[in-house]
Amino acid sequence: MTGTYEGAISDLSNLAAAAGIRPGLERILALLELLGNPHKRGPRFIHVTGSNGKGSVSAMMASVCQAAGYRTGFFSSPHLKEYTERLRLDGREISRDDFVALMETIWPLIPRVERTAGRPTEFELLTAAAFLYFAERQADVVVLEVGLGGKWDSTNVAENPLLSIIVNISLEHQQYLGDTLEAIAGEKAGIIKAGCPVLTAERNPQILKLFADTAAQKGSAFFSVYGECGWSLLDDGMEGQSFRLRTPAGEYEDLRIPLLGAHQAANAAAVVYGAEILRESSVRIDEASLREGLMKVRWPGRLEVLSRAPFVLLDGAHNPGAAETLREWLAAKRSGFPKVYLVTGLLDDKDQAGWAALMDPWVDRVVVTRPGSYRASKWREFARYFRSEDGRVRVVEEPREALRTALEEASEADLVLLAGSLYLAAEFRDYFGAI
Repeated sequence: MTGTYEGAISDLSNLAAAAGIRPGLERILALLELLGNPHKRGPRFIHVTGSNGKGSVSAMMASVCQAAGYRTGFFSSPHLKEYTERLRLDGREISRDDFVALMETIWPLIPRVERTAGRPTEFELLTAAAFLYFAERQADVVVLEVGLGGKWDSTNVAENPLLSIIVNISLEHQQYLGDTLEAIAGEKAGIIKAGCPVLTAERNPQILKLFADTAAQKGSAFFSVYGECGWSLLDDGMEGQSFRLRTPAGEYEDLRIPLLGAHQAANAAAVVYGAEILRESSVRIDEASLREGLMKVRWPGRLEVLSRAPFVLLDGAHNPGAAETLREWLAAKRSGFPKVYLVTGLLDDKDQAGWAALMDPWVDRVVVTRPGSYRASKWREFARYFRSEDGRVRVVEEPREALRTALEEASEADLVLLAGSLYLAAEFRDYFGAI
């Protein structure tokens, strides 16, 4: 690879297209062995999976750990604009120079891994880079967001996590994880480690039992957010929200988060309860740090306000579970807008029909566009799942042109909702100069 950031990104993109998605741990383990097993030295891990909300929970958990004074790493995916977003230390993205240095260390090892375990994927290289970076920078705690599933995700080589969090389960990535909620839950339950506590924000009784049984089999303490906590919204505005929370350890009045959507209060409840569980280990997060961390969290691309006249809202709701959460927010706020314009696009492997069925009744106009991924070759077909009478649905390939199409028609009082694939988020955020 060339010794530039642009060259590293080009090489990673080519690898992504060639290697695709291949669950399994043999390649990441072989790569980490060649790197001196950085995942076994230094930081302790908080491991987070789930179908929806795992990014928000991870971001909030990293923020409260940092507020408590811990040197905190955060590995997340996907990125919105730059690969450097995926590796953060104390809230700051890795520098381009440091990113290139990591790739220059890891890239020459690919042929050796390929000979014994097969060609590593893009995500496996990035996971190895994260373990190496956080070990070298002597992070105290690292929040690891699972990329896909759990059991065979490359982050699952993390040993003896301080806490495993499974946010919730919905149908997603069926070609990799299975066709039923139970099968998908089984894959995600794979992050539960022997003797390590596990917390879930799942509500389905059958899935809860599956998680509890898995934890019991492994001798792991099991905690349920919905079973053991209660919360109520105090204020749900367009700048964020506040809520009251009760946990087994006590009550919290007027907790505040700068994130929209009632589901984020549930995610925040999981983080607070998780912080209480962590107090049984070496990580101590007091109430003041909890409040500060929740207030300071940033998680772009999730019900993010980009403009106010018209009101432009960006949300990376890319599966039916996330679309259901977005639909609930829209149902609660719909009366405040004369018309709702939806600009959207989904990858080929998403449930396009299910997603459209949830959103279609709540919007007046739809513009379907193309996400910037090789996995969006059938992007035009998404349009057929929306009601198309009277020219209601338009197809515009270039995302910025699709956005302009909606903005030119919308009045200042309308809502322009940019939702679907996170691969569209960077284009839309750039248009409004979001940073």
